[in-house]
Amino acid sequence: MADYLTQADLTGRFGGDIEVSFLTGTEDTGVPDTDVLDEVIAAAEGMVNMSLAVRYLTPVSSSDATTTAAVKHIALDLAELYLRSRRSLLSDVKESALQAIIGENGILDKLARGLRVLPGAAVPESTASRRPAQWSDTTRVLADTSGRVFGRKECSGL
Repeated sequence: MADYLTQADLTGRFGGDIEVSFLTGTEDTGVPDTDVLDEVIAAAEGMVNMSLAVRYLTPVSSSDATTTAAVKHIALDLAELYLRSRRSLLSDVKESALQAIIGENGILDKLARGLRVLPGAAVPESTASRRPAQWSDTTRVLADTSGRVFGRKECSGL
């Protein structure tokens, strides 16, 4: 995919090949496994695109450098966390960071719901003016059938 980041971006996050080769399972050679890096990058970018496609055209591109950097940073954080999770090396801090990105009320969730915006990012025409379906804040009583339109009596002949 490589819409937002490259293997060099991910390797640079760790400061070089040594730790990355350990996380990809190639510590004997000292050279990171490029297939694993591609897999992790694709998963991270896929999560970003899947989350943002509700509101934005994906892959997200923008003339605003801040928006481009923010999306790249989110994808890079996810790729790092996915890479660490391959070796079960997610500390509580890293687990919290993962939830802050992909969890309910995380940054991707807020962007998808329109609570945060990506300046300059293209919005599909068909969804530009609508918000995703949401439950109201009222409590529904499922046993209340007073407003029922179709019941056994009305549907008995079908």
